[in-house]
Amino acid sequence: MKSILLTAMILGSGLVAQAKVSDFNALIGENIKSQKQLLKEVRSDALADQKTAVVKVSDESSQTVAEESNEVNVPTNKAMLKFAKEQNNSKISKKSKERLAKEFKQMDQEL
Repeated sequence: MKSILLTAMILGSGLVAQAKVSDFNALIGENIKSQKQLLKEVRSDALADQKTAVVKVSDESSQTVAEESNEVNVPTNKAMLKFAKEQNNSKISKKSKERLAKEFKQMDQEL
């Protein structure tokens, strides 16, 4: 009796599992179909957009506004072109200024 019941349960679960697999395969099939349809729509939309863009570009006429341009040379502040880190590193500290001043004073006294 137990073996018959056990066999029935195994066969029943196998049928349920087979039903789930077939449902899953059907879902995959539907997904593939919908993806193919979506891809076709996107390609057709992209092609239509590309055609309208080509038509718009060919319809527009290019015009030259001015052939001559005036150049103005302005001296540039080199500190403006440096990064903040470079500016901080290039600044002379107060201690180094004092040291340099002492060296000049010592050189003047030696001469």
